[in-house]
Amino acid sequence: MSGVEEILYKIFFFIINIDVLMGIAILFVVFFRNSEFRLLKKLREKLSYFVFLVLLLVVIFPAGSFFMWNLENQYPTPQKNKIEEAHGLILLGGFVDAAVWRSRGTESFNPAAGRLISFVKLMREYPDKKYVFTGRGRDFKDGLGEAEMAQDLFPVFGINSDKITYEDQSKNTEENATFTANLLQEDKNKKWVLVTSAFHLKRSMMLFEAAGFTDLVPYPVDYHTKKEFSFWPNPSLILSFANWHVSIKEVAGILREKIKKIFTDS
Repeated sequence: MSGVEEILYKIFFFIINIDVLMGIAILFVVFFRNSEFRLLKKLREKLSYFVFLVLLLVVIFPAGSFFMWNLENQYPTPQKNKIEEAHGLILLGGFVDAAVWRSRGTESFNPAAGRLISFVKLMREYPDKKYVFTGRGRDFKDGLGEAEMAQDLFPVFGINSDKITYEDQSKNTEENATFTANLLQEDKNKKWVLVTSAFHLKRSMMLFEAAGFTDLVPYPVDYHTKKEFSFWPNPSLILSFANWHVSIKEVAGILREKIKKIFTDS
């Protein structure tokens, strides 16, 4: 990690986890609410303003939902001829709840499960294409990874797992791109349809292009916002901060790739 990347990481670490900082601020204000010590009174007042501004930004505005909506509208669904011209389709993993699956010994999914369902639909519609699944998963340190679990899942939908090439070592999106490029070798220069959650697609496209893919067709799935954005306040604190966490993480990743490209080109 370069010096610029490290600084960016530290800045966005606090921005992404703004709800944790807000929680600490609330505890401080409550704990010292009766203190007459001048310094504590001033700090209590400033932290109260901070909590108010966070709630205004994330819940009333709501910024997290806006960023999520913006990310999900980066690419339209491609026309059918684009898919028909493609050599194959690539699905990014990340839709399995590893901890629950491992604990209970049965299938468990996170909110990105729409990736899998949409990919199965595409496989049924375009049965003659090449298919690649990429992802081991950050939480799979030992035993089966997400790729192996996906091999068991596809037959449930009537899909022959042997039709799919599996990249089973990557633990994040950057490794998805690098390891898939290594797996496909010269075939990475052919036209591939990249399938992942709409909010995740911009950063994924940047990483796969950086890994050497030259003709990618973005295919957004698994939407979490409506087509038209409304600035109406979100009454759910949990959903507001969930959108904030996901979207700001993506924005940070996009900025990181843009900065890397600037330094690489120069």
